Amino acid sequence: MHTQTHTAESPELTHELFADLLDHTLTTFHICHKHNLAIDQLEAVADSPAFQSAARALERIHDARAAAMLPELRTRALTQLAHIIDQTPTTPTHTETVRRATATVLRWKPAPRPTTEEPTEQQTEKHTKNQAENPTQDAPGQPHAQAEPTNTDTRPEPTHPPESQPDPAHAPRPATPLNAETPEHDTRPQADRPPSQGHQPE
Repeated sequence: MHTQTHTAESPELTHELFADLLDHTLTTFHICHKHNLAIDQLEAVADSPAFQSAARALERIHDARAAAMLPELRTRALTQLAHIIDQTPTTPTHTETVRRATATVLRWKPAPRPTTEEPTEQQTEKHTKNQAENPTQDAPGQPHAQAEPTNTDTRPEPTHPPESQPDPAHAPRPATPLNAETPEHDTRPQADRPPSQGHQPE
């Protein structure tokens, strides 16, 4: 049995082959049989720069179309919800459907619009002319830079002498608390008093 050997050369990517590669109903073997390609040749087509570039372009086109159709789809959805809200419920399930449609409409918010606008060609030319005449002028759309205030007072700042520390010898004594115990005054004669601590009688 003779087996034909194919080299992994990338054949030309035609419109028909590209369309078949995007058709999810066709299997890989079906595409190979339809276009008389080996598996390695079809793999080379899928890895080729031409197919990768076309796939990325198709994705960008899909995103652009979806963004362009979104406003119309929102309008149709609101119209359908309004039709459901106007219906008279006949069953508990129908009542829940009307309630959900009403809640969806109440929660609906319009899509935010961009607040910044791109400068027109005339505005750009005018700014270029003004920038040449006044180089310090800010670019359009940029916040104006505020000049830092300058101090015109050239007088020296007042200096304060360092605070002197109080002399410990002349520092005020702490006040004695009112509830502190004071020693009782001994009214006995000197001869009858006991000798003080640290003093020995002669």
